[in-house]
Amino acid sequence: MIYVPYSIMKINPAIWLTTITRFKATVALVKSRDMHWGLMSQKEYADINLSSLRMLLIADGANPCKLIF
Repeated sequence: MIYVPYSIMKINPAIWLTTITRFKATVALVKSRDMHWGLMSQKEYADINLSSLRMLLIADGANPCKLIF
């Protein structure tokens, strides 16, 4: 599990995309706002590869999801 603090997301919104690429993550959980800003800023990065992703969970702060195990 890799957690990217919001303070770092404010500096580099595409950090979660580059982290997925670097560690070849298969599952990602991201807020809809962070996904929007990350995708807008990813044009600056040519080496982003999301082919390892098998599931992308998108959440927003207004409607948090509840995981039940």
